[in-house]
Amino acid sequence: MDKVPVRAFPLRTITQKAILPNANLLRALINGRLKKVWRLSSVAGLPALHLDLTEVLELEVLDTFETAPLIGLRRDDLRKQSHINVSTVGLLLGKGAIASTEVRDPRTRQSLSLIAPEELVRFLERDLPLGLMAYEMGTQAKHVAVRLNNADVWPIALPDRCSKICLRRAAAPIISI
Repeated sequence: MDKVPVRAFPLRTITQKAILPNANLLRALINGRLKKVWRLSSVAGLPALHLDLTEVLELEVLDTFETAPLIGLRRDDLRKQSHINVSTVGLLLGKGAIASTEVRDPRTRQSLSLIAPEELVRFLERDLPLGLMAYEMGTQAKHVAVRLNNADVWPIALPDRCSKICLRRAAAPIISI
């Protein structure tokens, strides 16, 4: 074939756009899972192969490339469930206060931190973020902070950009969570 359709790209371009290794695409091609394949007659070897990007992305979405589902909380899930900001999440994961596992995202193949739900429970049994206390009480964080200050309960020393976190054993009796 001298010309390929508009949605067809060379194998190398497909692997870059879909963020997949060549071996996975070639395995899918050999197994017959990819139907829209073209070969340029003027080019020799693997650069002659052209695939349909849409078909490759659909196969990837359907988990045809044997990716295991991710189990655990992502950084954003941790942030939302514990009511802390992004800086605090990064600090807690970086210092090891909350254990995480580095895995590859099945879609983007980029490195991703996953936190086991048990780790979040373990963290919350020991520490109480001010935002979580306010959420549980249905009030603003300022009101909770004043209440804690009046009872001489102070947050853990963290950088200014981080959320306020208190020890549960000190804060729970005052807040009664």
